[in-house]
Amino acid sequence: MANKLQNKAKLINRTVHNEKYIECIFELSEPFSKPFLAGQYVTIKVAEPNTLRSYSICSDPSDQSKFSLMIDVTPQGVGTTFLKTVEVGTEVELLGPLGRFILSDGVENKPVVLIGTGSGVAPLKSMAIDLIKNREVKGKVILLWGERFSKTLIWHEELNKLSFEHQNFELRQVISRPEEGEDCTKGRVTTCLQEMDLPDETEYYLCGGKEMINETIEILKAKGVEENSIFHENFY
Repeated sequence: MANKLQNKAKLINRTVHNEKYIECIFELSEPFSKPFLAGQYVTIKVAEPNTLRSYSICSDPSDQSKFSLMIDVTPQGVGTTFLKTVEVGTEVELLGPLGRFILSDGVENKPVVLIGTGSGVAPLKSMAIDLIKNREVKGKVILLWGERFSKTLIWHEELNKLSFEHQNFELRQVISRPEEGEDCTKGRVTTCLQEMDLPDETEYYLCGGKEMINETIEILKAKGVEENSIFHENFY
């Protein structure tokens, strides 16, 4: 990583989705455009002197002048506090895009399963959009997203529209602590994965807590998935 913050971007919009998640949209100002790959992140200066925090990009990589970040504000740390309170129009310094958690070469010719928990879904959303809209893959793409409570799920309209318009995209949302009588898929992503029929030659992209990732890898290996078809990023 470079030892100097070389890029600048302006916060142009902030959406409070619910008590857990906000979404910040930035427009690049220096340079005015910079390509990123689905799955990558940016590192932002959130306080003096050079206090940095990294966040995965959750937006469509075809737009090279803007990027969106999904922020879990519950930790109430210096980074989340800054992004939750900084005024719209503020210019920030940043590094990036960075990271090797990206789609592999040739992924367009294979089924893909994206598995995330909590805010770990952020880079996977970018991957789903890239696969379905930009790369126009014909194989099955499944986004499996686990949350504790259904009230913290977001992007309902956008993801359901993607699923409706593209028959090869499937959204599966799993709630581990549902309300009584709630109509939803109950359980954990690992339980759901154990019950799934997995196509041959599928690639798997995992993002979330270390425990979930380790358990998911063991489940996939027990199902005969080769380790070189599993890509992961620990989010917390």
